[in-house]
Amino acid sequence: TPLVTAIKAHGVAGLPNVDRIATLAYQGGEFDLAFELADKLDTPLANWLKAKRSVRQGDLPAAAENYRRAIAAFPLAQDDPVLTDIRRQRLIGEAGAVAMGRGEFVQAFGLLTESGYVDESYYVAERILTIQEVKDFLTGTAGHETTINKATHEGLSDLLARRLMRAGRYDEALPYFPNTETQDDARAYMIALRAASDGKTKVERARALFDAAIIARAHGMEILGTSMAPDDAGWTWSAPRWPDNAAPELLTTQAELDRYYQNAPVPDYRFHYRYIATDEAEQAAALLPPRSQAFAAVLCRATGWMIKTENKAGGGPAESKAQALYARYVKEGAIVPWAKHFGFSCPDPDFDGASRFSSTQSSRALHRLLHRRLTYSVIGSTVVLIAGAVFLFRRRRVNHA
Repeated sequence: TPLVTAIKAHGVAGLPNVDRIATLAYQGGEFDLAFELADKLDTPLANWLKAKRSVRQGDLPAAAENYRRAIAAFPLAQDDPVLTDIRRQRLIGEAGAVAMGRGEFVQAFGLLTESGYVDESYYVAERILTIQEVKDFLTGTAGHETTINKATHEGLSDLLARRLMRAGRYDEALPYFPNTETQDDARAYMIALRAASDGKTKVERARALFDAAIIARAHGMEILGTSMAPDDAGWTWSAPRWPDNAAPELLTTQAELDRYYQNAPVPDYRFHYRYIATDEAEQAAALLPPRSQAFAAVLCRATGWMIKTENKAGGGPAESKAQALYARYVKEGAIVPWAKHFGFSCPDPDFDGASRFSSTQSSRALHRLLHRRLTYSVIGSTVVLIAGAVFLFRRRRVNHA
């Protein structure tokens, strides 16, 4: 406060580092003084302050130009120990936010990635850019030159792989997984889903669907999960996205919101891949004989997944989904010893038994039919014999009389 008072009284003529004085004034809430001093200078800090003023005024083109000028001239830490790299990071990140507000999503993605704000760059890559735009960025054909480190490149590559998997573009996704084990799980999932489409019998397709469901439940976070909400597979800490005193609605366009909802996972719930696994298991059950052990075992496993999802996630329709699965078992399935602990004590489905179930049931039905007919035949013959005997007995008595 004494410094600001002195500057107001005597000016800054002859003083060094006036742009830093302007920055102090801005941080102290003396915006008019800060901008008055900044207008007399053409330095990185002064242009940064001009950019902030432009954002406050809603003039995003002017803000973008001032950010560009500030970034181009901003010193590195080795050149100026006061203006450290963390301030440069903040400067570039704010420029990225302004680019978002202008609808320049690829440009914004490049700036946010370069700034090191991981959450923000993941958000743009996952919910705002198209899949092709992310691919072009990673291959260096996006028109924005950005140098990113190996860890960031791998993180974005992994994000893209999972996004491609969610889109059903499995063959494209596999090369982008940086981890070979995860790549193997993704390949196994792809093979299982294709077998579910190509199986010759219903039971074969059911077995493949259940295999896919098991993989989705066990490795869904790694092969299908979203980096940001709702799954938070790549969640990290980073700084706020918006420049100081910027109204969020100013920097959020309808185009961004449209893309955000268009690129949402289906369903848009926490641990969304568990719902996918459950749906696949329910589809498998629909292909099995309802009175078979496999039908009950598959629904039992799916019910357990939803029960555990509700307990951990605390939201979404998991509880009602679990209840519906159990109700379906009660209505269609056979009584099994483990029904009392349905969802928790689930044996492996006996798909081989399900394959034989139809023929076994037909054989049993034929046996019951033959047994029934034989029984009726014996009874009928016995009745005829008895009736004949009675008739002869009465006839003999009449003749004797």
